[in-house]
Amino acid sequence: MRKLLLLIPLFILFNCGPEANKFKRTYIIENSLNRTVELKFYDRRTDELKSRNFNILSGNQDRLQGTIEQTSPFNQTSDKAILSAVFGADSLSMIFDNTNVATQVFYTSSETFSEPLNRNVFLNTNYEAIGNDRFLFKITEKDYENATPCNGDCE
Repeated sequence: MRKLLLLIPLFILFNCGPEANKFKRTYIIENSLNRTVELKFYDRRTDELKSRNFNILSGNQDRLQGTIEQTSPFNQTSDKAILSAVFGADSLSMIFDNTNVATQVFYTSSETFSEPLNRNVFLNTNYEAIGNDRFLFKITEKDYENATPCNGDCE
């Protein structure tokens, strides 16, 4: 019986294989404006404000970042749902100085994005590779220009 008890840990030890490789990416949203930008992420399927991702980027170079890890390699152009998973949401309100608001959406059912496509934070190809599996999206004057005036009531 003792021999059997000694063999069980050895059996477990030798039958455990190596861990699967993990592929990790970090996505960064940076405020490159001299304005306060409030980011409110939502999950439209549940109408839930993702408070853990509610952030105020108070000025130039203030950043929000999120990381995702998976067991298969990433594909920069085809993994449309990655950023939705990173930020735990499928839509975003970008509020500029509480005077203008821009809304961006990733439509999960059809895997399409709201316009303007070249400024949608949920679209992988809008991020610049900055090394070490880190990708950067800069909020610019174009985003402010695309926003709609809300005259202080941007909720």
